[in-house]
Amino acid sequence: MINILQTIKWPDVIAGALVAAIVSTIGFGLRLLIQFRLARRSILRYGQGTWYSAEYDTKGNVPRDRRVTYLKVSMTPTLLGRVKVRSLEQLNPEDKAVETGWIAEGRIQNGVLIGEWRTTVKGTDRFGSAMLRFLDNGRAVGYWIGVRGGLAEAHA
Repeated sequence: MINILQTIKWPDVIAGALVAAIVSTIGFGLRLLIQFRLARRSILRYGQGTWYSAEYDTKGNVPRDRRVTYLKVSMTPTLLGRVKVRSLEQLNPEDKAVETGWIAEGRIQNGVLIGEWRTTVKGTDRFGSAMLRFLDNGRAVGYWIGVRGGLAEAHA
């Protein structure tokens, strides 16, 4: 066994391992760059900048005139080639009975963002799946499916 270890050309093994590590790091970095550029291109195609969201919640004991939430949202690419849609500000907090805020992240394929969402409201653990279809004239429609829970609901 010792004879076999002595016959190995260790400088060549170390050099080969270093070359493999460098090539794989460069390859991984190029893959991330390509994915980021594809996500960025999707955002440029379907709507860059600030968006506005109108959400209607049909559930709960909320009066009908307080069921619509208006949000300012933004879309950004992620390093992993996904698109992140984040609610920035609730525009009608005085008219809304329940605080709303979320982050949706996924991939855009054929004009449809398919991914997951999670809440940004402290003290809650809402999450689920999201589908957002981009239409013409800077419009989009979508569905949010998921679990609604948190401290307030758990004690009610």
